Amino acid sequence: MSAAPGSSTERRKEERLSARDRAFVQIVQADDPTLVAKTFACEVVEVSPGGIRIRSDVLIADGSKLDLWIDVDSHPGKMFLTCEVQWVSWEDNDEFHVGVQMLDSPATDIARWRELYR
Repeated sequence: MSAAPGSSTERRKEERLSARDRAFVQIVQADDPTLVAKTFACEVVEVSPGGIRIRSDVLIADGSKLDLWIDVDSHPGKMFLTCEVQWVSWEDNDEFHVGVQMLDSPATDIARWRELYR
């Protein structure tokens, strides 16, 4: 697992905002082939123009690529984003916090997302 938030190796470049949005994740690329195509619900807990921190019951390895469908309370409809896992931390309550970086991918809502959180 990579460095978690608050560690000395943290790579934060943008201000993050707290959030409580529902999301669905689909793993599209991972070292573990049994995880590819796995889809599950999670919660968004922090957002920035270029990244998201999610809370998950599923361990997702660093470097995995994900498709996210996020139901942003303040915005109508779901936003579709493609991301890459940058770090993972295990929390005491048997859940994982996962930091993802947005990828500039065609046919996603990356421009709307960045506009919303800039």
